[in-house]
Amino acid sequence: MTYAAETTSETCRTKTNKRTAEMAILRNINGSTLRDRVRSSDIRKSLEIQDVVRWVRERRRAWNDHISRIDTSRIVKISKEGIPGTNRPPGRPPKRWMDSWTSTSQEAN
Repeated sequence: MTYAAETTSETCRTKTNKRTAEMAILRNINGSTLRDRVRSSDIRKSLEIQDVVRWVRERRRAWNDHISRIDTSRIVKISKEGIPGTNRPPGRPPKRWMDSWTSTSQEAN
């Protein structure tokens, strides 16, 4: 679930999908089902597990710190700081990686 989580952009849909998959796994570990009507926060508290979206956010910040320290000739650094020289297709642009980890709206969710 967390494979390449540091390098992908985060949208509301991906956050929901991660939380849903995490809770399915945690409910199985806890031995409860949806019919038991146990709150997700209670399950997380009993298992002492951090929310997956918050964990990914921490990993994304660590990855950004790592990228900022590496040499400017590396492809990862070039792709992070570079601006594409082509025209974009019409419509709303997709959310980029940099937008997802710097967004203040991400802190509340």
